[in-house]
Amino acid sequence: MGLSLLIVVALSGCAASVGFGAPTLTSAEADAVVRDAAATRVNLSGSIGVDRKGCFTWVSVGADDPLEGSWIVWPDGTRQEDDEVVLPSGTHLGAGDTVVAVGAPVAVANLPLGTDDQSYFGSFGQFCDADDHGVFVITEVTPG
Repeated sequence: MGLSLLIVVALSGCAASVGFGAPTLTSAEADAVVRDAAATRVNLSGSIGVDRKGCFTWVSVGADDPLEGSWIVWPDGTRQEDDEVVLPSGTHLGAGDTVVAVGAPVAVANLPLGTDDQSYFGSFGQFCDADDHGVFVITEVTPG
């Protein structure tokens, strides 16, 4: 009993730090996704949300913005540290932080292998409810 409990406790401690990481695309990949989706890049101010599953989402300034709640795919070089992302510049962003971003709204299916639920973007997008809320592919981001 004691050993079983120890193993469960040890594994549950790892589960919080193991996950998908921050979803990213290189500049070339993002350009291809935006082009293939026939999407238009937009320059927006908003803030970062973190949903109950730990997914980073776009929080719009405007109440009627269709990007509200979109799952964020970050520029290459962004990484996740617990409940924050760290931009390539070293800037940490978390829930409620305001940003100015350039990016495009796309569907999960537009991401590399996004239609394959066994792929990184297909499974991660499904987990983060991106099929319902969409995806915001950010190509540039600065704290706002």
